[in-house]
Amino acid sequence: MIFRSVDGIIPGIGLFLSGFSSKKTTQSEMELAIIVMPLLFILFDWYNILLINLNFPVILQYSFQVGWLAALITYAIRIKVNIYFPFLIYLIFSVFLGLLKDATITSVVANLRILLILPLLIFLFASSTTKLTNKSFFYSLFFFLFINLIWHYAVILNSENYFTAFGLDSYYLSRNISVTNGVPIGFYTIDTAGETILRIFGAFASPDKMAYLVLAFIFSSLYVLKIPNKIIEALFLALVGFPLLFIFHVKATWLILWVYIALLILPEKYLKFYLLTFLSVIFGSLALLLLLQIIPRSYLSSSGAIQHLWGLIGPFKADLNFNYFFGNGLGSGGTVGQIANANLVAAVKSEIGGESLIGSLKYQFGLFGLIVVLQFWRTVFSFCKKNYGNKSACILFAAFVTSAYSEVVMSFFQSFCIFTIIVILRHRYKL
Repeated sequence: MIFRSVDGIIPGIGLFLSGFSSKKTTQSEMELAIIVMPLLFILFDWYNILLINLNFPVILQYSFQVGWLAALITYAIRIKVNIYFPFLIYLIFSVFLGLLKDATITSVVANLRILLILPLLIFLFASSTTKLTNKSFFYSLFFFLFINLIWHYAVILNSENYFTAFGLDSYYLSRNISVTNGVPIGFYTIDTAGETILRIFGAFASPDKMAYLVLAFIFSSLYVLKIPNKIIEALFLALVGFPLLFIFHVKATWLILWVYIALLILPEKYLKFYLLTFLSVIFGSLALLLLLQIIPRSYLSSSGAIQHLWGLIGPFKADLNFNYFFGNGLGSGGTVGQIANANLVAAVKSEIGGESLIGSLKYQFGLFGLIVVLQFWRTVFSFCKKNYGNKSACILFAAFVTSAYSEVVMSFFQSFCIFTIIVILRHRYKL
């Protein structure tokens, strides 16, 4: 089958997508994917670092992810996945518009993966009859996290020149990300006491992936524990999940968990995309106003978290012209576009939607295009709700809400973790 042959060229694709080669996916294939894929992502992180330090072409850094995206799109075409047609038309228009301006092929591909990876996984895996019956994936995730914690405390914290010795500084500088005293921005954060601390990132090459893996582990524990009702489940996630995630200082995962808990206790009749979106805007705005009153201004000005809010608001404050309504083209904005496009290095991050996926899409697609994207996500949400169940749709919507304040929440590894949670919840509630 197609994905088993592709696996020989791009490691890892056949492993996770072998189940898409037929109507039925074996339980062992999905569980093996949950176990092995995090390790593959670490290997490819270091593969990219090696390429950078050996001055290889930048396109090779995206070979793994481009291969995944190409395989997913190929299979979607093969089985005739019914994706919202106006979205596809506007996407093609936006790609051409971006390439006519300052976008590069690399920045276009980088933004395409954020737009398509998670929805395509949801569409393609829906026909699977896989049943997760083995708990090995839970224990393997635990072991994997344990090894990463050992790496962090035994190697990273005991090495004064970890980032320079292993070439991580060169890796981030090549992606137009600033480095201070040899440490890329984002690896340090400010704790509740106002102290600057190093985030726990294990063997990964980015500071937030461990937190998403912990999020997947928390939900896998729900599958193992078989908690009887949603109230106890909400309490478990609040009393166990939040403290675990708090250690890793990745606020996007906190928001995902918080939104999921809120949706968990919400009556199921209210699980409608636009209603939830409206409620999210209202309560999100109130929560932000409250936080701005409570949190000291000195903390806000020194915290990177405020950049996510600026990235959401910036594109909506732009001048009313053609670009405001129809966008600047795919690959022309966001931190993802800035990393992959040297022409955007001098751009003001907040103006191009940096650190906010919704803000980035507003800048790239324009106001009309953003409405099309929202309608596309409504179809994905409805499809997920029908084929994976209400709980899976809740975690998907939680990730969607979080994308307003995080650009990487739909990135490659993060999408894998969220999709893993969707599958776990599907079988936790035996849809």
